[in-house]
Amino acid sequence: LEDVDAVVGDVSELALERITFAAAQGDTARAVGECGRAVAAGESPQAIIAALQRHFQRLHRIRAQVDGGSSLDDALRRMRPPLHFKQKDAFAAQCRMWTTVRLTEALARIATAAKAARLTSSLEEAYSERLAMGLAMLARDGAGRGRAVQGR
Repeated sequence: LEDVDAVVGDVSELALERITFAAAQGDTARAVGECGRAVAAGESPQAIIAALQRHFQRLHRIRAQVDGGSSLDDALRRMRPPLHFKQKDAFAAQCRMWTTVRLTEALARIATAAKAARLTSSLEEAYSERLAMGLAMLARDGAGRGRAVQGR
């Protein structure tokens, strides 16, 4: 039973990571698709919203350090818990494409969706998918307008 729990936990975590990374990279179709697959597999829409919130909080924290004069590599090295080596390049690219202002906007959207999903549980799946799509569009729109910021 413990082995099954360990495997299922890992699969669940991977599903959440696929959603968060797709949304933060601006891949709308993949973010929404992964969100739908995760819910169909039994993942809670609330867990998806929470995972998005954690991911964007980490991006915001690192972006603020870079804006404050730290190098991106140093800020990434200081992350706790540390990033998995397979995620480092994708996360670094996300840190470069998101500005602090847009990350603040993303976190506000996430907070609004989390509150709405808690208040109307019958719509929580729709809120989680709409959030993933909206964040991906925000990422894509920001990168497309040339508002990307390079790390130091």
